[in-house]
Amino acid sequence: DPSLIRSLQLEAKAAAPLKHPNIVRIHAAGVDAETPFIVMEYVEGGMLKDRIQKGLSPKQAINITRQIASALGYAHRQGFIHRDVKPANILFRDDNNAVLSDFGIAKACEDSIQLTATGLAVGTIIYMSPEQAQGRTLDGRSDLYSLGLVFYEMLVGFRPDRTLEGFIERLPPAFGRYQGILDKLLARNLNERFATAEQLIDALD
Repeated sequence: DPSLIRSLQLEAKAAAPLKHPNIVRIHAAGVDAETPFIVMEYVEGGMLKDRIQKGLSPKQAINITRQIASALGYAHRQGFIHRDVKPANILFRDDNNAVLSDFGIAKACEDSIQLTATGLAVGTIIYMSPEQAQGRTLDGRSDLYSLGLVFYEMLVGFRPDRTLEGFIERLPPAFGRYQGILDKLLARNLNERFATAEQLIDALD
């Protein structure tokens, strides 16, 4: 779809100036011989989804969540919503610092370009906030909802169960001390969530 390719290129170029220690750098975007491309920083420490399978300690889960929240807070202040926060888009440098990748479908908050010709929601459905799945207008709280699902998965080792009403996001008793944070991340009512990533970081601290 030429219009989608053009939109992704424009957004990749717009995201290129994002400079944060927990965001993968975008160096260039364009088309070569009719093949669209994005040139990104090479990060060789693997993906979070693989580390979840091996098992993470609560301390590691909190540290990773804090780093990604810092990246999201910075991006949100620059006018970007990531829209696809999930374990496969969280990578690691050699020093084990987590970095958020794939701002290719991020959308500048004030940008009116539709990411799809039909206006459908873009992202990975299992990690979408309720408002994103419904195709509603988003703000940074949608990314924090997705990060909440990732936080749950890091702690427990699997995604929470989903019913027709939504996720069953009660943590096992061993992780009960984090339930208050999770409740605010995964609140279905936007106004009951953390308003900013910085509020989440304060709670984690």
